[in-house]
Formats: sequence, C-alpha cells, structure tokens
Amino acid sequence: MRRRAFTMVEMLAVVVLLGIIAAGTAWSLADNAQQRSHADLVAQLDHADEMARAAAARLGRPCILRIDLDQQRVQRVVETQDDQHAAQTTTVRFPHRIESVMVAGAQRHAALVESRSVAITYSTAGLSPSYAVRIVTSGETEQTLWLLVAGLTGQAMVMDNEDEIRDIFETLTPGGPDAD
Repeated sequence: MRRRAFTMVEMLAVVVLLGIIAAGTAWSLADNAQQRSHADLVAQLDHADEMARAAAARLGRPCILRIDLDQQRVQRVVETQDDQHAAQTTTVRFPHRIESVMVAGAQRHAALVESRSVAITYSTAGLSPSYAVRIVTSGETEQTLWLLVAGLTGQAMVMDNEDEIRDIFETLTPGGPDAD
C-alpha cells in the first residue's frame, strides 16, 4: 500500500493562506488599538473638563483648565482662599497629539489658538466658554478629529469636519451667555 502525503505545492498554498489570514488579523487588531487609544484621549480630555466644572461649582471659585500644546499636558488650576493657586495636572501621553484649541468668545470671534498654552476659565457656577480641541492621529495616515465642548452644559461631541466647527463657533455671539 502506498502512503499518501501532501505535495510541496499544497504545503505552500496552506502556508500562504495562513500568512494572509495572520496579516489581516494583525492589521485589524492594530486599527482597533489605534481607535481605542484615540477614544482614551477624548475620554481623558472630557473627564478633565468635567472635573474642572465640578471643582469650580463645588468650591465656589473660578477654575482654569490649561491645555499646554507643547508638552501635551492638561492642567486644572483652582484658586485657593488665600489667592494662591493649587494645580492638579493630568499628563496626556498617547500616540496622538493635541494640535490646537478653538475657544468661543476669544477676541471678537472664535479664534484658533496655536500658542503654547490655552486657558479655559470656568465660572463659580461651573460654566465655561465653548471650545474645541483638535486631535491629530498618528500612524500610517494622519487623521484630524475635533472634541467640541459646549460651555453651558459641558456636553462633549466628537466631530471630524473643521468647517462645521468654525460654523458653530461663528454662530456663538461674543459676550453672550456662552462666553465668559
């Protein structure tokens, strides 16, 4: 009786198929990891905003959320009773970067701020001007994402169209209830 075995061609076909499946799986997992870290950055910025609102309302003192674009750091600063500042810092270290911030009520209209540090001030009621943070993803292809935070409610939305963000900010009136 003759023993049957796989031919070299059959073995190569199986190895090639396994390689294609493994590459597809790795690509899918890498994409999911990038989306998760992106969502983590958005969640951390949203949480910093919520904490600044809560601190200002709870303490009855203005609070500042400082976003340092160079160091990729978000810092919450609360004035103490003796006019000193107490800072609580959250460092943002993800494979994405915070590139710029747009703040409603800055000067005559919404301004795209690309300076070293942007300060968002929260009133004693926990209100702030509306603002948007531009996040640029790193990886094979750079993508831009905006986190838009409504000043009165603190509701955060993720958007990907800068023109829509600019249109929203142009409708906000300087000196209105949404500004400081």
